[in-house]
Amino acid sequence: MDNMETLGPPPPYDDKRSGAGVCSNLSFLPSQWCIFDLLPGAGVLPKDPTLSLGFMTGTIASMHETKAVILAMIITTVITITVTVFSFQTKIYWVHMLYSAICAIIFTLFLAYDTQLLLGNKRFSISPEDYVYGAIQIYVDVIYIFLSFLRLGSRR
Repeated sequence: MDNMETLGPPPPYDDKRSGAGVCSNLSFLPSQWCIFDLLPGAGVLPKDPTLSLGFMTGTIASMHETKAVILAMIITTVITITVTVFSFQTKIYWVHMLYSAICAIIFTLFLAYDTQLLLGNKRFSISPEDYVYGAIQIYVDVIYIFLSFLRLGSRR
């Protein structure tokens, strides 16, 4: 009896999955085996972060539909080119402003969450013994919001 007959037929091909991700994963397998450590000048090669990130991205992309992978790639390319062109043409340090604005929004959300925890009328609440801790959390949130807006309005 042939060995292939004992294993049974292969599973049906799912044409909605991206095969490009699987092929790109095979090119990054040597990094997982540390083969590049044996090469002369291996310290110069960007082996670990680049190859591992490429392997991870290829693995994740192979789990999604091809249309979604291509759409994500196109959107990422457009955003990258737009930000690069904008950065060349502007003299405003907008990354600092964007970072401060995002921090202010995040800490505002933390403030809302911590306030709801302290009030205890939602799904999650803190115990009555931890109200001092809750008050300190709210205080810290307010300080971080203030510092984020201070960075946003400052030129330093």
